[in-house]
Amino acid sequence: MTDEIQMGLMQPHPLLISSLIVHAERIMVMVRLSRGA
Repeated sequence: MTDEIQMGLMQPHPLLISSLIVHAERIMVMVRLSRGA
């Protein structure tokens, strides 16, 4: 983990949280596609 991520987790920012959610959704889609293929 980078220092930026650790600092973000200590003091959550809306942009960081939203970006993490977007990344998580993309990962879930990739996993579903890979399993379905």
